[in-house]
Formats: sequence, structure tokens, C-alpha cells
Amino acid sequence: MNEFTVEYPEKLSETVNKVLIEKVLAEQYDMITYLINGSYGVAIGDAAKIQKGSIFPRKLNGVYMDYITEQVIPVVKGTDEKKERILQALSLETIERELLEAEPYSVDVACLIDGETYNKRFMFYTVDREQHFYLLLKSDITDVLRKQKSRNELLAHTLKEAEQANAAKTSFLSSMSHEMRTPMNAIIGLGSIALKEKNLPDNIRTYLEKIGDSAQHLLSLINDILDMSRIESGRMVLRNEEFSFKSVLEQLNTMIQSQCLDKGLQYECILGNQIDDYYIGDEMKLKQVLINILSN
Repeated sequence: MNEFTVEYPEKLSETVNKVLIEKVLAEQYDMITYLINGSYGVAIGDAAKIQKGSIFPRKLNGVYMDYITEQVIPVVKGTDEKKERILQALSLETIERELLEAEPYSVDVACLIDGETYNKRFMFYTVDREQHFYLLLKSDITDVLRKQKSRNELLAHTLKEAEQANAAKTSFLSSMSHEMRTPMNAIIGLGSIALKEKNLPDNIRTYLEKIGDSAQHLLSLINDILDMSRIESGRMVLRNEEFSFKSVLEQLNTMIQSQCLDKGLQYECILGNQIDDYYIGDEMKLKQVLINILSN
């Protein structure tokens, strides 16, 4: 295997540093400044490149708090109390205290400049705590926040549309279920009347009973739709009434046994000795749970 080497130019590191400064850092931050013992010095930044909303220091070197009080605080958007909070947040004492807890320490400031609002972010890093040596990286995040606000408004609009669609669906299902209950109650009522007829043949009576049980089951499914609308609206209520457990089982056995016969399965219901005839609760909900389990 042939080996080869690449001859790098002697000023490669300088070239890389220049690219990093001019094309990477400069695109993310409009100012990179060092703070030493309360004084600042601009390391990277050019006021001429900031066309609008600039709070670039008038001098490249000076007293840090003078820059904050003379150029930053006067344009802070808000009340005097808001300006005082920003002043405290950008003070050297606060910066040093916060950097002891976590790094970086950042402060977002809304500025009103020439009648427009600009959002600035001050980020601080520790270089040498004993020498009170820190870095300040300042950037304009106005466009970032505007895009974020636009996305949030779009999400809120989408959520509102989804909620409206869901409300329309719930209203439709509730209305339809109410409409369907009327003929189902008529079927159940007519079946009950027919079962009271004298001299009714046994096979006809059996058919009518099964029709009644199936109608009751279909009515419970319709009630399920109503329950869903109640759940979505927070109006779901469980009944606390006495019901016949024997009647529940008879209806279940009629429906499940016919399903099992259609599939060639053997179905048998065996009651334990400790089953009572009557219980207190929601008969329909219990029936729905048992039907779902047995159907599966």
C-alpha cells in the first residue's frame, strides 16, 4: 500500500480560525465580547453590518455597565419595573452568581428601537472566574421568535379546527343515536305486546324473545354512542339502580349462544352458588362489558 502525505499550508490554522469567525460565529452572533473586571472589549462584530435594531456598543472598549445603562436599558420595551429587572439580570453580580449554577447564562431582552420591536439574547460564558473573565455573545432572535409565534398560531388554529370537527362529530352521533332509539323502542315494545298474546306457538314465542333480546342489545349499542358523546363532554354518569342479574345473564346467553352456534363453538353458562339474584349498579354498562369480553 502506497503511503502519501498532504502538505498543509503553514497558515492553515489562521485560515480555519478566520472562516470560523467570519462565516460561522458572525452568522450566529452580531457581537462577541470579553468582560474582564467590569470592562468590555469587542472581539467580533461590526456595527455597520447591523442595518436595523442595533444596540452595538458605540465604543469597542469601555465599562460594561456603562454600555448596559446607556444603550440597552433605555430601549428596553416595557415599564420601569421591567427595565429594572433587566438591569439586575444583566448586572455583573447576577452574571457571576448565575454562572456558578449553570453555563451558559442567558437573558432575553425585548427592545423598542425606531418604533419596532427587536428581541436580543445575551449569553454569558466563564473563561476564568478568579480573574472575573467572561465572554458575552449577543444575537438578534427576532426572526426566530416570529417564526416560533407563527408556528404556535398555526398549531392553535389547527387545534381549534380539530376541536370544532370533534364537536360536530359528537353532535352528529348524539343526534343520530337519539333518532335511532325511537324505532328501536317501538320494536321492543311491539315484541313485548306480541309475547302477551294467548295461544302463541312455542317456536314463535322463542323467536320473539330472541328478537327482543337482540333489539335490547342493539339499543345498548346505540346507547354506547350516546355514552361516547357524554364522555367527550364530561357528562358521563354511572347508574346506581337495582337490576336482575338473572335477566342480564339470560339476555347474554341468548346473544352469545347464537354467535357460538354460527361458529361451531360450544357455549355453556354455569353459575356459582354465591351469585345473588339482584345487584345495585349500572345494568347496561355491566352488560356491555360482558358482551365485549364474550364476543372477543
